[in-house]
Amino acid sequence: EAAFLIDTQGFILEANHEMARRFGLTREEALGRCAFDLIPPEVAKERLRQAQIVVETGKPRRFVDRRGNRIIDNIISPVFGADGRVARLAMLGIDVTDRQSAEEALRLAYDELETRVAQRTADLEEANRKLQEENNERKRAVKQIEQELLAAMLGAVDGLHEPQNLTGRPNQWQADWQRRKDYRDNGH
Repeated sequence: EAAFLIDTQGFILEANHEMARRFGLTREEALGRCAFDLIPPEVAKERLRQAQIVVETGKPRRFVDRRGNRIIDNIISPVFGADGRVARLAMLGIDVTDRQSAEEALRLAYDELETRVAQRTADLEEANRKLQEENNERKRAVKQIEQELLAAMLGAVDGLHEPQNLTGRPNQWQADWQRRKDYRDNGH
């Protein structure tokens, strides 16, 4: 993290090496410079506005901005003088670019996963619907085959001559068959 202390005009009073490195300076070169002159004007304008709010309210501020292709999480805290007024500002800039990129990649991966799950669910539901249709069609086909076989068997049985046993009298099988035939012929 880049940490530095500025006066209310923005001049750097103290800085760590990371702060100086981010601006391509040594720590000694950073001291005494205006912090807002080291950053692009559009970024400087917003950071200066945030610093003025801290000076006016005496309350810390936290905000995120971009400097070039980097995303910086900024914290500005007031440092009060002996008179109770804000005399300096402690500034901390945390480069969250990698974290933000990782969070974005994670969000995109999650969205992609959600899309894939939804598509796979729809595919499975469609496959299940088709299997149900095929199963119902098979049941109808089996029922039709059973009915056709039964009809063919009954037709074949109706065409049989009633055999006699060797004595010339109808046997028990013939008597049972006749009862069934009579039952069916009478509309049952």
